[in-house]
Amino acid sequence: MNAYRWQTGADLLTAPITPATRAALFRVLAEQPEFTSKGQVTDALGRTGVALSTTAPGDESTRGDVEYRMIIDGKTAELLQIEVRDQRPQPLLTQSYERMGWVRRGWGTGRSAGLRQGDRGDPGRGLRGPRRGSRRQGSW
Repeated sequence: MNAYRWQTGADLLTAPITPATRAALFRVLAEQPEFTSKGQVTDALGRTGVALSTTAPGDESTRGDVEYRMIIDGKTAELLQIEVRDQRPQPLLTQSYERMGWVRRGWGTGRSAGLRQGDRGDPGRGLRGPRRGSRRQGSW
């Protein structure tokens, strides 16, 4: 269960969510009894953040218990890095994140995704932007 909550938290923190939602999610994770704050740490790219970790039993492919750790920027609540470690000196997995957010355009030319020239790829309409001449009201 610990690894599941950790992975779900990491998945949500890498999703395109608002800063307020990220901050709330960080607080929820930090309040879970199975998560431990490791204080201020430095990630592989030299950035400082707060580390939250949880431990789960290892299996035949690991050396002892496995520690799942995420490093989060304390000011923006952005996920900086995730790590999976056992008793070895090097992590089993390290993923660093430089930037996350919405993509404004389709991949490549967009033609394979069904985009027409001039479509924008807004998240509110899937990969297709508003049609020419349409009015867009409200915000997303």
